Amino acid sequence: MQILIKGTKMNYKYHYDELIRKYGRTEKPDGIYTEGHHVIPKSMGGSDENDNIVYLTAKEHYIAHFLLWKIYRNTKMTYAFRFMNANRGILGSSTFKQLREEYSQKASEALAGRKNTDEQMRKQNNAVKAYYQRIGAKGKPKLKGVWPAESRATQSERMRNEHHLAKIVVVDGQEFHSLREAGRQLNVSHRTVKRWFSSGRAFYK
Repeated sequence: MQILIKGTKMNYKYHYDELIRKYGRTEKPDGIYTEGHHVIPKSMGGSDENDNIVYLTAKEHYIAHFLLWKIYRNTKMTYAFRFMNANRGILGSSTFKQLREEYSQKASEALAGRKNTDEQMRKQNNAVKAYYQRIGAKGKPKLKGVWPAESRATQSERMRNEHHLAKIVVVDGQEFHSLREAGRQLNVSHRTVKRWFSSGRAFYK
């Protein structure tokens, strides 16, 4: 089943309809792994009625969401297909790069202007404290600041050597001691520097 044809412009809607017509099973078959798929996505008004659900193999389901992404290119379809590519799937590198960049852009747009309320911050802080209290019951340090000086020094050294924010980064041929330093020197966020890795503009040394 071919989904990418170099040098041609595909009619993704036609191929999606043909995929559903040829391979969509109205009942879950025995002896073969299948996944339920909404022909019209729920995020676009589709229902849970039987006539809107077909059963596809994992590969067919993957291709269906690839085609939906190519047809609509909206936030919901981008998120859905990005989720299916958590471990890259069967995409070629250039298409996967395009998906990652588009997902990042839409995620940034969705979060733009959002700010946690005091209540949300309080809940987050309480959740963090509760986590450290739980792991403290297993003999690990309960809260930041209670480690012995020697342990803090060892942890700091490990973070400097291993943490991605403390690795040497090369951007446009210039070396920086960490992502954060690169961001400060280039007047961008360290997350922006990290996104440059996909284009080859930046990389770890």
